Amino acid sequence: NKHYKEKDPYAFDSGFYNLKKGTILEGYFNNTNYFRGVEHEIQKIFDLDKFYNSKFDDIETKIKSCNSVSINIRRGDYTNTKHKDVFVHLDTPYYKEALKIIEKKVENPHYFIFSFDDDGTFEDWIETELGISKNKITLIGKEYVGEQFKTYLRLISLCKHNIISNSTFAFWGAYLNKNQTKTVVCAKRWATKGNNFEAPKSWKIIEN
Repeated sequence: NKHYKEKDPYAFDSGFYNLKKGTILEGYFNNTNYFRGVEHEIQKIFDLDKFYNSKFDDIETKIKSCNSVSINIRRGDYTNTKHKDVFVHLDTPYYKEALKIIEKKVENPHYFIFSFDDDGTFEDWIETELGISKNKITLIGKEYVGEQFKTYLRLISLCKHNIISNSTFAFWGAYLNKNQTKTVVCAKRWATKGNNFEAPKSWKIIEN
């Protein structure tokens, strides 16, 4: 079988549709132009309802019963030497700007923080740096990952609105969110070099 390797993880290659059936694909294909016109098929293929796990009923109920907003925060792995020259580090100003957008559009939001950064001081950091009171946040850590991160992805998609980091995982959680009136906030620049992420037109993009 022919092998096709993506040249740039954020750029759209119009020649992609000329590939023959059976071609082995390698890459992120993190550009929504690839999905244009087949959004409903993508939603069906990646139906997250099949990842339901009764073990997580309590948190699912909480997410569904309020104006839930997921926030993906990556501090640790994007600031280490391996990644810092490749990916843009989204810091406090980005999240503050995203929160302003949400607060204008969503009445009484409750924030579900998806992050593995909790070292016992994370709630304090969120309250101090982002200005969100502790009674308006719920931390979603490693205990909610599930098999191969399936539950984690499902929980992000169940939130009514999403503030995402520059992460393919966060992107898919927001993209597969079925809420027809969702507000999704993302950064314009994801990588330090080359092309950058192209978000769906309905998403709110923050210049960074």
